Amino acid sequence: MSAHDEQLHILVLHGPNMNLVGKRSREIFGNLTLDKIDRSLRQKAKELNAQLKIFQSNSESELVTKLQRQRTWADGILINPSTFCFTSYTLLDTLQLIGLPIVEIHLTNTIAGRSTSESLLSIACFRQIVGPVNDAYPKGLEQLIAHIRR
Repeated sequence: MSAHDEQLHILVLHGPNMNLVGKRSREIFGNLTLDKIDRSLRQKAKELNAQLKIFQSNSESELVTKLQRQRTWADGILINPSTFCFTSYTLLDTLQLIGLPIVEIHLTNTIAGRSTSESLLSIACFRQIVGPVNDAYPKGLEQLIAHIRR
């Protein structure tokens, strides 16, 4: 088996309020839920020969701890930091310290009235994917895996 065929390990992190997708803003998210996002990611990972560890937290410190603990297991990170993208120098520092390839995901271009292009975390990421709502995560996973396998 070549290195290109080896199973990759991808850490998926969902930030604050992602557990409420589908329970609010139905005009934006439709019937999408975090469970549906995770199921679609697992299916895409299976197609791409990747293993996922998926974690959601509303706590910045829990996300940082998960990143630190999984840094030697993971080959890459898919993260939707939600509103932490505007405020978390701690997440930025951690992402830069662990030095893995990272794709930042957002379901829409605005969060709480601010543009995701203002994300602090984007400097630690080789790519930022913004929507469309139903395709952002699978697209991000595909691009992360393609980047790692180059």
